[in-house]
Order: sequence, then C-alpha cells, then structure tokens
Amino acid sequence: MPEKNPSTKAWKTLYDLMGKIKELRPWEWLEEQDIFAVEDPQTKEIGFVSVMGAIGEHYSITVYRGEEGLRRFWDFRDNYLENDDLVFQKLIEIPQLQASFEDRDYLYDEDRKIIRRLGLTFRGKQTWPVFRKYEPGFVPWFINDAEGQFLISVLEQTIDVSLRVKEEGGLLYPDNGDGYLLRRQTEADWQDFIWHEATNAAKQIDYVDDSGAFEKIKQLPTKEISIEMDLFMSPGAIHERDKKPYYPYLLVLLETDKGMIISQKLIPPLPDLSSMWQRMPSIIAKKLINNSFLPQQIYVSSEDLYRCLKYLNGYVTITVNFVKELRIAPQARKSLMAYMSK
Repeated sequence: MPEKNPSTKAWKTLYDLMGKIKELRPWEWLEEQDIFAVEDPQTKEIGFVSVMGAIGEHYSITVYRGEEGLRRFWDFRDNYLENDDLVFQKLIEIPQLQASFEDRDYLYDEDRKIIRRLGLTFRGKQTWPVFRKYEPGFVPWFINDAEGQFLISVLEQTIDVSLRVKEEGGLLYPDNGDGYLLRRQTEADWQDFIWHEATNAAKQIDYVDDSGAFEKIKQLPTKEISIEMDLFMSPGAIHERDKKPYYPYLLVLLETDKGMIISQKLIPPLPDLSSMWQRMPSIIAKKLINNSFLPQQIYVSSEDLYRCLKYLNGYVTITVNFVKELRIAPQARKSLMAYMSK
C-alpha cells in the first residue's frame, strides 16, 4: 500500500514551525548532545531530539528514532571523526527524521512544488526548510503523513523545551544526568516525564539458517592463509524505478600477506538493512564456498561481522580475530570507494 503524503495543512504547519525555529535560533544555547525525548502521540514511538547548528555548519532539528537510533547516535559521536572514510555510512545508518535548513540547490522538484503550493519564498544560503527521513542503507527520502505529524509534535516541543532550558538550565539532565527529559501528550496537555535507557546493547539478530550452505562449508579444506574481511557502504546510490534509492554494501576478502583481493560481493540492503544482516552468515558462507577453501585466520574490525563469523563457528572451526583496525583493508576500501564514486 503506497505511503500517504502529508496534507497541505500539515505542510503549512511544518513550514510555519520551521520559521519559528529560525527566529528562535535554539542552537545558540543548545548543542547536539543536549538530547531530550518526545513520544509520538499516535504511535507511541520515542524520538530523541537533537538541535544542530552550534558550530554554524548545519542547522537542523534531528529526531533519532527509538533506542536503536539513540545508541547509534552516541556511537557515531564517540567513534567517528569527520575525516573518517566511514563517517557518511555511519550517519546514514542512524534511523532518524530531520527538519533542516539547506541551500536551494539541495531541494528536489517535489520540495519546490510544495513551497510554490504554499506560496512561500526563501532567500539566501541555509534558509530553505527540508524534511527528510533517514532509513539505514537508503538515500535520505521524503517523509510520509505519519512522519510529518510526528515532526510537527517534535518541532512544537523543541520550541517549548529550548525556551525553558534557556531559563532553567538543568532541565535536560534529570536524575543527575541518568535520565532524559521526555515530553508526552496526556489528556490534559503535554507534560514532563523522565525516560531511562533500557539497554545500551545492539539488538540481537536472528540469522537466516541456510542449512544447505552451512553444510557445504564443513566439506571445505583449510588453507594456511589469513584473510581480512571488510564490509562497507558504496558511495554511489542505486536508483530503480518507483523505489527508494539505496546504497549497496561491498563485502571484500583480502589475503593478508600479499594484500590481494580474493573475492568481493555487492549486497543490496533490501528490503532493509536488518534483513541484510540476517542473511550475512549465509552470504559469507557462499563466498567461502566459491573460494573452495577455509582460511586459517580471519581478521575483522566490525563487531557485526565478528558476530556473523562467530555464528558460522557453530558449523566450522575458523579462528576469528577482532582487531581495532585492519592492516590491508583500509587502503583497499579507499581505492574501491574512489573507483565506485566515479
């Protein structure tokens, strides 16, 4: 069933609220780590709101969706530098909604049509309101009606909370910083609550049980070589008719002594990134089958890949080593990403 687009009334409310945000300029006293939560009145989803713009580069109200979005935000902020070649991938992999101010060239035709329909005009750099959803593995895309309604609540509460923070100071750090301010709509009105993090661990993945492939790898001979295994998102998006564009991932196996690529595979994150990871042990097993051997050692720097390989260890014995940084793969990744960018 096609997604329902926001109504003209909802679009007008969103643009009006962004006008108020622009006048208020909450990024002058809030930083992106000053997170508070808003509960969607309809779905009860918890969104974690960050006001961006303190350093004057990107002005937006960003909503990290659920505990997974919050966990990925803190991981991104703590572990990925601006010049890291994986920084774009890790940003794209955070489930979020964004209401941002962009240059005119950033807009799609659909954005311009809505602005013309509403009779609005904007001038200058970073003055054009843009509304997008980020789904892991996909190009930032247009919001639907339900997401528009959630953003309306978020923007309204951002105005309320930011004004109160300016006066009250410690509002965003209840329970001595152990909780988050949560805004929830009750029968009476929007009220303050405290949200406590339930878990900081990544969600458990239910891997696809590909018994045929897993049985075949038991028959493979072991070769006395070590390999590095890397997985990263392609910088070039795939556009298919009537579908959201996505970024395929590239799985690469490299021989550590000679630094040569043994094999590689392009993997679409379809129907979503979680489904891709559920299939990953099967994908890896089939690549090993194609290579006709098992390596003695596999090195990875990704916790997700490490878990996939440990899962395979239930069928075959491979020594899997988790390291902070691979020796061969980073340079190969940069070369491949440069080639794919063309």
